[in-house]
Amino acid sequence: MSGIRIFSVGDIPVFVSPFFLLLLLFFGMAQPDATIGILFGVTVTVSLLAHELGHALMAKRFRLQPQILLHGFGGFTSHHPAERDRDDALIVAAGPLSGITLGALAFGARLAVVDVMDPGRGQELLYTFLTLMVQVNVIWTIINLLPIWPLDGGQLTRLLALRLMRPPMADKIVHGLSVALLVVAGYFALTAKMIFLTIIVLMLLFDNVQVLRGERSSGPVRKGTKRARELLKEAEAAFREGRFAEAARIGHHVRDEQVVPREILPRLWTVLGVSEARVGRYEGALAYLDRAPLTPEVVEAKIEVFHMLDRDEELDELLRSPAFEILSPERRAEILAVVRPGWLRDEG
Repeated sequence: MSGIRIFSVGDIPVFVSPFFLLLLLFFGMAQPDATIGILFGVTVTVSLLAHELGHALMAKRFRLQPQILLHGFGGFTSHHPAERDRDDALIVAAGPLSGITLGALAFGARLAVVDVMDPGRGQELLYTFLTLMVQVNVIWTIINLLPIWPLDGGQLTRLLALRLMRPPMADKIVHGLSVALLVVAGYFALTAKMIFLTIIVLMLLFDNVQVLRGERSSGPVRKGTKRARELLKEAEAAFREGRFAEAARIGHHVRDEQVVPREILPRLWTVLGVSEARVGRYEGALAYLDRAPLTPEVVEAKIEVFHMLDRDEELDELLRSPAFEILSPERRAEILAVVRPGWLRDEG
């Protein structure tokens, strides 16, 4: 994990990225004075740790070897894949639960401060710190539970949607809803001139648009080998109908399955490789095409990829190889007319 390991909670390592310090500096400078800035930095750090420890401790319960990273945009807990959607849901929900619990404890402590401590600078600072703790944890928990991927609320929404409908439709709804909410959030962030929030919204918007375009998958679908086969059939149906972006998106779901039968992998690489090429994602397409069997459609896709990426040596090698000969003479002539018209003139 990137970052510097600073300590461990039990056997859960905690890493800190240098960009996290920039985040604290950014927030601190936005406060009215240095003292409040320091208190706010401490509040953010403690709150993020509490939230991520909620995720990590639940993941540890399932023996998933969690790690925590505090980075320039907040916190992140990584762990081995869970075996069940129920386990994932518990791990995700534990973060907001920890945050709201910390906020409630801070609220109770704030009430006690007024009754127990004598008025003075110490009481004022402690009261301010506890007030910030309540505000940060309550506000962040509310935001984090919005159905926006990849926030915790978005992950819980996806897990629920997967129980109610087929994965492709579930992802369309989850990520479509996320995009709609992020557009609204981005408008208000820009209107309020909240630069940091605007950057975060744009990053989340980009992630969700990528999933909707089929460039990446939002997560695994745990239905065993039967589900992998069913999803591949859906991808192949979209492929035959020329809906290549949809075929690629579903194909990525198959790839992310925990169990993918070895015998369906050649079909999967064909769907992903050709579909990625047809929608113009050539670098990604080549990784799949190299693993796919040499069928006419795969050969044509590789020719397109080499041509569009200006990889002339590899293109010439393919055009001179026996693989090119599996295409019909008419199709070979059509391709050469586009990628190597001089060869046809030489033959003539």
